[in-house]
This record gives sequence, structure tokens and C-alpha cells, in this order.
Amino acid sequence: MKTIAFFNNKGGVGTTSLVYHLSWMFADLGVPVLAADLDPQASLTTMFLDHDRLESLWPDDDEHPATIYGAIRPILRGAGDIAAPPVEWITKDLGLLPGDLGLSLFEAALSRPPNVAFAPLLEEMAKGWAKLVLIDLGPNLGLLNRAALFASDHVCLPLGPDLYSRQALKTLGAALTHWRGSDGLAFAPCGYVVMGNYPLLNQLASAYRTHILNESSPEPSPNVAGDPNCLAQLKHYRSLMPLAMEAHKPMFELKPADGAIGAHFEAVRQCRADFLRLATAIAASVGLPMPSSAL
Repeated sequence: MKTIAFFNNKGGVGTTSLVYHLSWMFADLGVPVLAADLDPQASLTTMFLDHDRLESLWPDDDEHPATIYGAIRPILRGAGDIAAPPVEWITKDLGLLPGDLGLSLFEAALSRPPNVAFAPLLEEMAKGWAKLVLIDLGPNLGLLNRAALFASDHVCLPLGPDLYSRQALKTLGAALTHWRGSDGLAFAPCGYVVMGNYPLLNQLASAYRTHILNESSPEPSPNVAGDPNCLAQLKHYRSLMPLAMEAHKPMFELKPADGAIGAHFEAVRQCRADFLRLATAIAASVGLPMPSSAL
């Protein structure tokens, strides 16, 4: 089993959407996936589930036994260790660890080193069926994310195509280097995904190599299009996302009945091709065997 955390301390770079669509794509390709929502905003969970199911998962009694918050309640009470909740099945090859706004309360209960039992929790939920765990993390450098990375084999960085993202790589790189050094976290960077385009895009390739991999960057700066660390450069597909949110399905699964007609139909086809290439690139980067039918 491979565990990949999708993480950036800068918000608004499409992390949750990326995890959501990759979870569906890998499952469609025959790779059983557990999507773990470890972002206290729980946005990934709201993408997967409808309003009625969310209400049943988040009742007013604050117990929430079927979410990540319910799993960490024993620690908050000082009454035991993390207890794995049941898998929320989306399809036969796609399961969800539901997020919860109450997870934000967990931050104060953490201490260094961040060796809380996220890894056994994910292993227990994935046992016997999942080959891949994809983790959605919130945009901060707090102890909760550090604990989640402790349970990860790899980290993938979603990046926005802007100057702020390039600058933020310095802070993110320093944190990741520190965590891997002082705390002994064993996760390995597996690449980055760029959402969109801008004139200084190629500077991201140099910044990633310098700040995340701690390597010297050649002159001139490497081109994103030819950078082996760049897993994909994706469009925003802004016109498709509202349709996908309404239908509770990934953009590349939209049908004419969902409103994907005319130009939208071609955008859906291109979106599927883009995410297929990205899933294939990620699998190659982390050494994940793909079913022969997916190749």
C-alpha cells in the first residue's frame, strides 16, 4: 500500500479538488483507493457526500463515531488511542475516511514528536482492500499536518501558477526539511502539480528543486514542461466544476444529463485525459503497480 499526502501551506491551489478527482480516477482504473480527509475544513468530505449523509455523520451530539473526529475522541478524553471508524464507501473501489470540523480541536492535543497513530488508523481502514491512500491536508504548517505526514510515504505538492506560490515554496521547503530531519519523518517528495499558467511558470521548477529537493538548479532555470518533478500542468476547468459539484461526481464523469453539452462535452473528454496522465505519472513516481487493464 502506498500513502500519498497532498499538501501545501498556501491555500487556494486546488489541493482538495486534486485529491477528489485522483481518488475517482485511480478507482476507475482498478486501483482501490482510500481517500482520507484530514483537513479540519472537511471540504473533501462535502465533495463526496450529499447533504443528508453529512447531517447523519455530523449530528449535534458531538460524538461523530463515523468520522476522523470520532476516531480521535478517545485521545481528546484521555481515554485511549485512535480508533478507526468504518469506511464510508463511495464505490466498491473507493472508500472515504470522512473529515470533521471537530478535527481542529485535535491540534492542541498533539505534542512532539508527532507520532500519533494516523498510520495504524489508515492501515486498519485500508486493510485487505486498498492499494492506495490519498490524504487531503489543510493549508498550514501545524502539528496536525506534521502528524499526517508522519503516516505518509510520499508528499505531492499542488502549486498555483503565481508569484506567491513560488515564494511560498521557501517556507514549505524549510518546514519539510526540518520535519524530515529533526522528527525523522520518512516521507519523500514525489513531485508537484501546477494548476493553470502564468508568464513566470518555469520559475516554479527551479524553486521546487532548490527548496523542496535541496538541489542546485541549473542555469537557465528548467522548463516545467520538461521537468521530471512536474507531474502535470492542469487547467482549472472552471466551467465544469459547478456541474460536478451539483452532480456529486468528478468533472471527467459528467454526462449530457448533468449539463455537459456542447463545448462542455469536449472539456470533459480533455479533463479525463489530463487526469489519466496525472494518475499514471504519480503511479510511476511512487512505484505503484497499475492493473494491466489501465496501461
